[in-house]
This record gives sequence, structure tokens and C-alpha cells, in this order.
Amino acid sequence: MSATLPGITIVITPLIALMVDQVDNINKKGVPAAYLASSQGAKENMMIMKQLVTASSSSNSRSKITSYTKSNEKAVPYKLLYCTPELIETDRFRAVLTDLYKRKKLNLFAMDEAHCLSTWGHDFRPAYRKLSWLRQSFPSIPCIACTATATPKVIQDIRNCLGFGPDIPCHKGSFDRKNVRYEVRYKDVLVSS
Repeated sequence: MSATLPGITIVITPLIALMVDQVDNINKKGVPAAYLASSQGAKENMMIMKQLVTASSSSNSRSKITSYTKSNEKAVPYKLLYCTPELIETDRFRAVLTDLYKRKKLNLFAMDEAHCLSTWGHDFRPAYRKLSWLRQSFPSIPCIACTATATPKVIQDIRNCLGFGPDIPCHKGSFDRKNVRYEVRYKDVLVSS
């Protein structure tokens, strides 16, 4: 879906390793994506931020948020940008998001590991609670919250935090996924003497 929309989707996730893995796999499929995180060098983070700022502050209405190939020969528009919830708290990144919004460059906010929003969740992160700022500041931008580990109490807490009223659908699936195989193997216990 994000690859066909004209702007950029912001994916918020707490797991840097997951960000790296997903961005690598998405880029291999030809979808330009990037991430901003402490695990990569400051230079690369600054380059990505500069591209966002340049694209958002340009007076040219056709300017694009760009991702440069490693050879820097060709620029292509970003479709996905992964970041941490802590980055969303910074004034600089909020200013970039606000400018992108005004220029109609934002497609969607996707909150991964959304159980981290909930004080009832097993992995609560205070920065996640502040993501309600996105819903308040960008009310016309669609927002999804995804998690595989939410009890009914956690789901309600996520809904409350993000201002998802009763009219916002909640789609639930099973933990049993066709692409995951489960196997139990019994092993003999080795007893040491």
C-alpha cells in the first residue's frame, strides 16, 4: 500500500534490529526505505534528516523526499521511513513532520509493537504514550497500531491513548500464521555425574 501512495509512510517501532532487517528487505524488493536510529552512524542519520528537511523546506512543489543509492548516482523518493518513538518526541523531527504534513507528503503513521503504548502491556515505553501527539497534530493522516500481543485491556488502552473512538475498526487475527512452522522435539536429558 505505501509503495503506491504518493508520499511517505512513517513507521514507529521500538526495535532497532527489526528496523534494520525490514528496511534491508524492503529495499531489496525495490521499495525505497530508510531508518533513523542510533545504530547507524551520525553521518547517515544526518543525511537522511537533511533529505527530509530539504524536501520539506524547498519552494519547489515538486521536490521529493529522496533516498540516494550507495553510489549516489540516482535519487528515488522514500516510501517508508522507520524511526523510534523517542525520535517523534524531538522538536526537530516534529518540525519536519509538520512541514511534510502541510505539503501533503505524509501518507500514514504505522505504530508497530503498539502494545508498548499501554501501561498494561508487558513492554511499556513512556515515549509511546506521547505518540498521541501524531493523532492530535495530523488528524487527517491515517494511523494504524499493530501488535501481536494485546489483551483486551491493552487494546482498550491503545485505543484510548490514540483517540481511536468506537467507530475505528479493530482487526484481530490469530497467532497461528501460515508462514511460521511450529515443531516440538523431545530430547534426552543428559545427566552429569
